[in-house]
Amino acid sequence: MAHFTKTITADYNEILNMLDTTIRNFGVSVKLVAENAVTVEKVEVTTRVYEKLFLRSSSYASISLTVIGNQEEVIISAIGAAGGEGLLNISWGAEKNFVTRLEKALIDQGF
Repeated sequence: MAHFTKTITADYNEILNMLDTTIRNFGVSVKLVAENAVTVEKVEVTTRVYEKLFLRSSSYASISLTVIGNQEEVIISAIGAAGGEGLLNISWGAEKNFVTRLEKALIDQGF
């Protein structure tokens, strides 16, 4: 399992859209499989689960993305998980690849 959490100063909706576009650009097999959004007072929370087929492990990896926003402060949390193959459940690092690419994309965007 791989994960990261980052707090940034940005517009909540712009970051949410940028993260969605970024994750979907990781490959044609990436799809959004679940989403939940709530607002409590002035705090917005969105959780999205994406999955991607990794051919090298013949299995899916998922990334659970939670974005919490309160005015200009946004907290981004991403957790990757992957189904491995064989008796030892080897995923060949698919979940780490998924999370690392998202973290790098945030850095490339200046966050």
